[in-house]
Amino acid sequence: MSKNKLWQILVSALSLVLLTLTANSQETYSQNFDDFDNGETDLGDGTVITGAAASIQDGRLQLTIDGLCPFSCLTHTNSKFAGN
Repeated sequence: MSKNKLWQILVSALSLVLLTLTANSQETYSQNFDDFDNGETDLGDGTVITGAAASIQDGRLQLTIDGLCPFSCLTHTNSKFAGN
């Protein structure tokens, strides 16, 4: 086996190990919205919710007003997706 081929295999193996370690160490962010008042948009951790209808409502994150969708919304009906 040539040195060039061996070097390629070594670099590939090290790259795979590095990518695996990096993927396993990614930080995550989660929020349950239970402790916020209705209408709250500043979560106090640097997150500010923006948008005409976006706010905390009854412990949930509301992004749109009921019945309205500012982008192409999908609903599931009879195993088919249809745009609203």
